[in-house]
Amino acid sequence: MIAVEEERLARLQRDHLLLCRALAMDDGGCLYLVDKEQLVDVTAEMAAAHGESPRGTRQGESDRMSRRRLRSVRDHVYEGRGTGGPRRFGWYGPDVATGRSTNTILDPRESVHLRSAIDMALAGTSWTAITDWLTEKSVPTVRGSRWTVATVQSMVTNPAVCGYRMVSGELARHRDSGRPVVGTWQTVATPEEWLRLVERCGRWHSPGGHRSTYKQDQSSRSIRPGAAERARKRIEAVDLGRKYLLSGFLLCGFPGEDGSKCGCKMGGQPARGTNKHPSYRCVAAKCRKVGRRTDLVDAHVAAVALGALEERYGDTEPDETAFPAEERLAELRAVQNPTEPTRMQLHDLEQDRADFHARQEDRNLLARFRRDRWAAFDIRQKRLVLAAVVQSVVIRPVPKNRTRNAPFDPDLIEVVLKAR
Repeated sequence: MIAVEEERLARLQRDHLLLCRALAMDDGGCLYLVDKEQLVDVTAEMAAAHGESPRGTRQGESDRMSRRRLRSVRDHVYEGRGTGGPRRFGWYGPDVATGRSTNTILDPRESVHLRSAIDMALAGTSWTAITDWLTEKSVPTVRGSRWTVATVQSMVTNPAVCGYRMVSGELARHRDSGRPVVGTWQTVATPEEWLRLVERCGRWHSPGGHRSTYKQDQSSRSIRPGAAERARKRIEAVDLGRKYLLSGFLLCGFPGEDGSKCGCKMGGQPARGTNKHPSYRCVAAKCRKVGRRTDLVDAHVAAVALGALEERYGDTEPDETAFPAEERLAELRAVQNPTEPTRMQLHDLEQDRADFHARQEDRNLLARFRRDRWAAFDIRQKRLVLAAVVQSVVIRPVPKNRTRNAPFDPDLIEVVLKAR
């Protein structure tokens, strides 16, 4: 196989490994990368993948994603287009309705203050005085925080004020002429004014890239050995299994002042305080006004779902498709004194076979479905079969004329089934 570019061949590590495995099945299989002028040893790639830890795999994939993002940013910059990101002070944010991109059109109110700050800086006004002026004018920052000297300096010396962009600490220039690339967004200053501002305060940007800036220094210091590793271990230690059957299915049905429903998800909570039973409760900070006992809700939703499951899947036949590579697997198992590549292929195919049958078993949970099988399912299997018919479950609040201890009312539970 000949690939023009490695990144376009397989973006994910898993896809790259699958390709190498497929090529390694044939003794003459090979892979040539035109962009790197490299003939890839597919067997060695498989061996490296087998010896690579999950952390290394994730790190490699993260590095590739970072390279793709940087390449996309560079392409946008050299084409003079905006690259997205947070909204800058002085420009409008994105607008889906009009198709407006972020940081392309000047905000008439903010841009006036931005231009005034630039004029004051060009006139020699101290950075503290400019900061105090913006504060006295009650001009809000983009994030609503208070103005600081550093914020003002970074704002007025940003190359975007004159249509320029910096990439990796260097001013973006045309590859042929070497002149700076001028963006297509609206600006508030000229390139000459920006250069004067940077000469006065070179802390944030260096047009020639000949000196390290504060932003570059801080980005290199932000990565501290050990912190990311500990965070990954904590994440990996979390049990991803669900404790409550309907977590993710439930939506809050509390009506707002305009008659619309809250619509936020409801999560399970253990028994605490005066609540003697676990309950589902709205997790939205703006609401949190609806709750119901988990066992009663589970029983009602299960009764509705089981009827739909029997009706839709009671006559379906189980999937008995054989593993597609069963013959190849038998050939590898019969090899006497297998080589290392053969052992790797055998290991991978056996893993693929186990995964294939596991997915097939999950699909067959619905085959010839009968409600008497429900009790034997674990919570993962129950959620799988529920997801086949249940779209969502809306829980409405208890009417005001009822007490908290009123009997459970199934009419306040709306089970929305998926279309056939």
